[in-house]
Amino acid sequence: MIKKTKFIISCCITLLLAFSNVFAANKYLEAGIPASDRQWNGVDYLEAADKFSKGIVDLPTMADKEGTALFKRIVSVSNLELCKGKTTSPEIKIKTYMGILAGAQKIFIMYIEKRKYSEKMNDEISAFSSFILDAAVVGENVVNEFIPTIPKNDANYDKRMAGISKVGDAFTQIFVAAERSLSDTNFTSSNINTIAIAMSRTLPVLKSRFSANFKEELKIKLTSRYKEATDATLKNVLNAMINELAPSSV
Repeated sequence: MIKKTKFIISCCITLLLAFSNVFAANKYLEAGIPASDRQWNGVDYLEAADKFSKGIVDLPTMADKEGTALFKRIVSVSNLELCKGKTTSPEIKIKTYMGILAGAQKIFIMYIEKRKYSEKMNDEISAFSSFILDAAVVGENVVNEFIPTIPKNDANYDKRMAGISKVGDAFTQIFVAAERSLSDTNFTSSNINTIAIAMSRTLPVLKSRFSANFKEELKIKLTSRYKEATDATLKNVLNAMINELAPSSV
């Protein structure tokens, strides 16, 4: 009887522990960070950025389950689905996009700063770089849809068009930063390949915003990297980008 009672108690304890794990508090939700199991919008990114910047909760990393889920949400291109919807107006698309990009960039900078002074988060930063490049492609499409909707008799037409013209500069700078990161000695070959593959994936669209001089500069740099590369995957990706910039193989 005593053995049976101990067994029942043991089973109850095991069951209680299991339930306590199921209902365990999520530190990110408690800190006011939006849930990771739904799409985020610009407000969500800005709210998260605010909490991270104030130190209410640490930046999520892929070192634990909760952190992985949240980080993957932050760098998920699915958050930009509204910007790609056929039934969504160009004005809503561009407002949504600008909100998401503003919040995402704030968070990205925090990762870069944290890595610089305390922790090395190579996987997170390379994944974030990939997300920023993919987001730039969505932005290019959003801007191209929005431009025709601006009335030429709009009192702020010149000002609005001047702002849009800066988009090319922004996309160029994103690509410049990505290319430079391929020299980061802290990155593993996997990290470098993640960024290089994202560059190759987005170059066909983003190159339309690049100046002729930058295209030539980029081609020269990629050619140099190709000659020095030893990783087969990286060489293939670099070669694809070189061909994209000029119809000739290395």
